[in-house]
Amino acid sequence: RCLSCSTMRSLWLRWEVPLARACLALALFVVVWKTMGGVPVPGFAEIFEGDGANAAQYPRRPDPGGRWDLFFLTTYGVLGTAAQYASLQIATGASLDMRSDARLIGLFHSVIGAHHTLWFLRPNHGRLIASDLHVAVAPAFGIVGIWTGLHGLRLLTAARTMPLAELRRRKTLCDAVSFLTFLSVFYFLPANILLQRRRTDWEQAVWAFNSIAVLAGPLLDLLTAGSF
Repeated sequence: RCLSCSTMRSLWLRWEVPLARACLALALFVVVWKTMGGVPVPGFAEIFEGDGANAAQYPRRPDPGGRWDLFFLTTYGVLGTAAQYASLQIATGASLDMRSDARLIGLFHSVIGAHHTLWFLRPNHGRLIASDLHVAVAPAFGIVGIWTGLHGLRLLTAARTMPLAELRRRKTLCDAVSFLTFLSVFYFLPANILLQRRRTDWEQAVWAFNSIAVLAGPLLDLLTAGSF
């Protein structure tokens, strides 16, 4: 039991900082993207723009007035950057107030968890059109949305009294799921650059894999509970 706990803690510490850095980079990317209205990166526009035969790989409904763009800028972008910076400060031991930083992280994941849960429960919520994705995406992201939101609420409300090791475990779990939700982009971007034509069957397979991957968060939660 002790050896297992020691191994788990060692693996956790090894991945905590890289995950925090990666999620901070993603949040900063959203700020740039939503502020500029686009990103001058080859293959990027095809992921989020297009219709008809050239439908976007992330199928999105119209956003008149930019209401959802503003939502994503303020939540994933601004709040996300602040929360992921706090996560990195905790991970590197540079945090001046770890418990206050954890509450900020909790606020972010509570908001994002609620958003993903509503997206699963209400077909017209958000910009991403669930019915145009692989059939497994909405249920998987819905489950993870609920799970992430609960972890966020726990960090937000109980960070003052939570053991520090458990606090770091929970925030690293949330970082891991935040990163995993973007896995499909890491296929779409190089595929758009390197492939001469789109493979919709591959894209559906990627969405299916992404649906399975995000469930690693709840699974890791079960495996690591009580190990810290």
